[in-house]
Amino acid sequence: DLARAVLEGVAFNLEIVLSVLRDHIPIDELLLIGGGARSGVWRRILADVYGVRLRVPEYLEEATSMGAAIIGGVGTGCFDFEEGARRFVHVRETVEPTEEDARIYAGIKPLFDECYRALEPVMGRL
Repeated sequence: DLARAVLEGVAFNLEIVLSVLRDHIPIDELLLIGGGARSGVWRRILADVYGVRLRVPEYLEEATSMGAAIIGGVGTGCFDFEEGARRFVHVRETVEPTEEDARIYAGIKPLFDECYRALEPVMGRL
């Protein structure tokens, strides 16, 4: 329960950043990379907290290097970004949010936000 609470807290904190992006662009799916993407529990929590489809590529740990290679290809004129992504990023799994769990997290989110705002002055002093 404690480990899951930590994951959920991190997901809610990351959602603060995501909400800033959502103020400017619509986001209905995310590509999840890195070692954490190997965890089915983590993928499920993120999909449900964010309320979006998560796409998991074949290469998780190498994804940042793959992104740099794609940007290099774009920069040298070998292909455009969309073609590079289509050519090199292969999705192996898609995780859809679970409607019931997403609704529960959406109900908890205002309480999390209230706690976050209440702790801002304390965190600043740390």
